[in-house]
Amino acid sequence: MSSLRVFSNRKKNCYSIPVDKGERILVRASFYYGNYDGKSSPPVFDLQFDGNYWVTVNTSGSSSDVISHEVIYVVKEDSTSICVAQTQPDQLPFISALELRSLASTMYSHVTPNYAMHMIRRAAFGATQTIRYPVDAYDRIWQRAAGFGLTSVSNTAVTIKVTAEDNPPSAVLENAVTVASTSNYIILLTALPDKPVPIYMAIYFSEVDVLDSTSRRSFQVNVNDKPYSDIIIPPFGGVSEVYITNMSASSKTSITVVPTSDSTLPPIVNAMEIYSLSGPLTSGTNSKDGTFLITS
Repeated sequence: MSSLRVFSNRKKNCYSIPVDKGERILVRASFYYGNYDGKSSPPVFDLQFDGNYWVTVNTSGSSSDVISHEVIYVVKEDSTSICVAQTQPDQLPFISALELRSLASTMYSHVTPNYAMHMIRRAAFGATQTIRYPVDAYDRIWQRAAGFGLTSVSNTAVTIKVTAEDNPPSAVLENAVTVASTSNYIILLTALPDKPVPIYMAIYFSEVDVLDSTSRRSFQVNVNDKPYSDIIIPPFGGVSEVYITNMSASSKTSITVVPTSDSTLPPIVNAMEIYSLSGPLTSGTNSKDGTFLITS
């Protein structure tokens, strides 16, 4: 990111972007300080959407780091407003990139429209590189992930039909991770905060091999060592999705993929997404805020 926009005239400045009322959108804001002002003083400021607090942007890490924040929500009007707000003297907000994507109406429908989803982690297990647009039509960014004691495996299916509600790209199903035997289970690392927050989590499973009649791969998702999902038999050339919602979780919450007693093969997992949920949303931005109109 070689350019940015700095806001020095008002305490709060907003971008107004035309959208279709009632659609669910993904918004990603990125910030690269890069010591642009020669002061070696990266600022801290707030990010807001449609009058709602989004996140406090802290650019005080390495000046070479790009910091991105992503939120998904349903818009209530025919435009959405993304704002940066100065919260400390002499610390001027800036922005390097602002991206907006429309999502399919079926996606994340288990989250009611009055709540926003703040992305915490999106992982493609066993992948060799980051996956995003055009492979993901909605430009979600899937980071490659593995883990101690896990083995990466490739999906042998020529094509994978995606029917899951949240529309993961088939590319994140082309690989998976597994454990050594049915005596082991997979621990999902969530990157959740220490204090409990309401969450939405989607976990995706796709069988990687054609199994003969003597082989069976079946497992369950457990939360704090208690079964959460039904028994999962991942389809070859397809996908099963387990979503976790209507619960609060923290870094202390245990989420595992555990083989059933009659499974002859160890569990696998291909991909996952995890979000924290906001409180009830308000609507609108103060008309006195500085506004920049972005047209399509």
